[in-house]
Formats: sequence, structure tokens, C-alpha cells
Amino acid sequence: MNQFEEFFKNAELETISYTSPSANASDISKVKNLSSIGIDFDYSNSGKNLSFLQNIVITHSTQDYQIEFINYLLQTNAPEDLKLILCDLGLSGFEIYNGIPNLFIPVVNSVDKTYSVLEWLFAEMKGRTTLLLEQKVKNIDAFNKCTNEKMPKIVCIIDEIFFLKNVFHSLDLLIPLLLNCNRMGLYIIFFSKFDLKNLSLGKIKDLVAFYHEELPLEFKLLQQPTIETNMNNFDSMSGIEFELFCKNILQINGFQNLRTTKGSGDQGIDLLAEKDGIQYGIQCKCYSSDIGNKAVQEAFAGKTFYNCHVVAVLTNQYFTKSATELAQSNKVLLWDRKKLIALISTAQNKQKGVL
Repeated sequence: MNQFEEFFKNAELETISYTSPSANASDISKVKNLSSIGIDFDYSNSGKNLSFLQNIVITHSTQDYQIEFINYLLQTNAPEDLKLILCDLGLSGFEIYNGIPNLFIPVVNSVDKTYSVLEWLFAEMKGRTTLLLEQKVKNIDAFNKCTNEKMPKIVCIIDEIFFLKNVFHSLDLLIPLLLNCNRMGLYIIFFSKFDLKNLSLGKIKDLVAFYHEELPLEFKLLQQPTIETNMNNFDSMSGIEFELFCKNILQINGFQNLRTTKGSGDQGIDLLAEKDGIQYGIQCKCYSSDIGNKAVQEAFAGKTFYNCHVVAVLTNQYFTKSATELAQSNKVLLWDRKKLIALISTAQNKQKGVL
């Protein structure tokens, strides 16, 4: 690369020769074996969990929890699919990962060098955007399917967001980076030991997902046979579980660039997605009774806010007559229980290789 080396040369950060993106599992012994730091790997589904990743902030996170998070990524993603950039500003013990094949550069341990990492990620995003435009595709997954020069996904993990509080108010590149980097296969994970109310994040709060203490639910769902297991119990899911279940189902059904909105204050849309050049906004409702007008009104309001071509309400139930009439007049798609089961059936068949 060596625009990357240039950035870190300027930041007085020594770079290393990182493992080639074409490396495979057998190359691990040539660098530093993961088993030497207690990690047993299984690459049978390498890259799968990265499809669900987004920019996130995880508060109240302990050092042990951060290590668990990193180890999970390493256990399940081969070096050709995942490169890590680890920023250890709070002495969280990331040094143990120096030398492993997934590590893009040596562990970063200063705010200034972390700033240089963010600058490089911004430049890399622009470079990847150009490559995607040349191939006339919209995201890294589509790019990697149509070329032999596959690009790895890069996850930057920062152990303590609190140390970057001054950067957030002056770093003009961070907002466009967070807005666009996921489509390019770039992700930023911020940890913090503090409560959210003690973090001064400014506009950044609107551009990341937040989790409190525990591993993001997407990862937990991916560790079980989601479609088969949840086919018979989606009625008992919480709102968040149902939302992430729908996200998984829609992705298998060919929707791309799926991302969740930010929970409270989501402006009536839970999921954003693309398919066949159409931008969708989807509200997910897991209820015990039929869905009324309110959900339709909220979805319609979110259409303009998120600049969607089409909005839909996806539910485990059905819609009242009034909601159906309102949806027709406002061109809101209603995806009821019958539609959900059809989506699940298609997803099951695709996973089995029938379709």
C-alpha cells in the first residue's frame, strides 16, 4: 500500500510487512500462531459476521471484554478477509496481538498516531470508492465477487474513546468517514469504560450504534443457526432481536448495504437497505396484535428523513383495514406475516443451496 506507510511515516510510526490479503490459514505459523495467545480458530464461515458489522460504541467495557471481542473476530475470520488496526490508548493489553497475521500494523499507542489512522482510513475509503465506481458496484462485497483482486475488510478498534474527545470537535474527516466507510469494508469500533453521558461525542452520536456492556447482538445471533432456530419463535423476540433477525433475513434475500438506525429517535425507520438500485427504509414491528395506522405514519415520515425511494413496514402480524388504506394512499409497502414467512422460506432454501 503504500499510501498507508506514508501516513505512518509522517506520524513517526514504524510499519511492518503485514500478511498478504491472499494469505490462508496455513500461513499463520509463518508469523505468530494464534494458538500461542490462546485462540483456536475456525474459518469455515470466514467473513460472515463482518457482513453485519457497523460503526459502534460499546460503553462500560472492561479490558477482558475488549479482548473477548477481538478474539471472537480473530477466531472466525481468516487474514485474507479481515485486517485489524488496534489502538491501545488506555493500556488495555492489545500488545499481545503484535505479530499475528490479521494485524495490519503494530498496535498503536498514542492519540496522535490514532489520528493518523483515521486520516488513512479516510484516504483508503476514497481510494476504494474509486475502485468500486470503476467496477460499477456499490459495496465491497459486490466488488470482491467480480474481481480477483479482493480487498480485505479492515476493522479499527480503539480501546478508549474518551481520549479522543478533543479530536471529535476538530476532525472534519470523521463525519464523512463514519457516513460512508462501511460500504467500503471499513469499520470503527470505539470502546469506553465510561457511561455514555460522560462522553462528549457531539454529532458523532448520530452516526454510530451504541451497545452497553455486552457483545453486539448481531454476533450472538450469528453463533446459532439463526434462520432455522428462529423460524418457530420470532413471535417471542424483543424489538431489537426481531429487528436484527429481519436484517439477517433481508440480507440473505438479496438486500445489500443493510444497516440499522440508531434506536431511540430513529425517525420511524429501523433498517436501511438497497436492492436493484432502490433505497429502502424498513420499520420492523414484532407485536402480539395487528398493526394500526401509527406504524404507517412513522414509516412515511422516515421516507423523507432518510431520503428513501421506498418504505415498508415488516411485521410478524397483519395490518388493520385502516392501516392498509392509509398505506395505499401514501405508497407505503406492508409486509405482513405471510410476507415474512415467504422471506424466511427463501432464506432457508438459499442456505441449503436449493436456490
